[in-house]
Amino acid sequence: MIVLPEFQFKHVIYKLTEQNLSSEGLLYSYTKCAVFLGLKEDESAGVTCLLTPKWMMVAQVCNPYMLTQEGYPVYLDGFAYAGLV
Repeated sequence: MIVLPEFQFKHVIYKLTEQNLSSEGLLYSYTKCAVFLGLKEDESAGVTCLLTPKWMMVAQVCNPYMLTQEGYPVYLDGFAYAGLV
């Protein structure tokens, strides 16, 4: 697992292999990332996941940019947080 110091938010990058690309493998990989980030401890936070055939990036998103009329938090697209837009 890789953490990039220039990203100032909780994230992890997990290298994928051919074995990880099955549904069971992806679930295993995501679960490892979620445990590493401690996502279960902060269930009110959002999560964004970028997936490629070679790596998966999972990031916790803590601050919504707005609330809906019903009071639900709204978060930016994951690509915005990774600087890919």
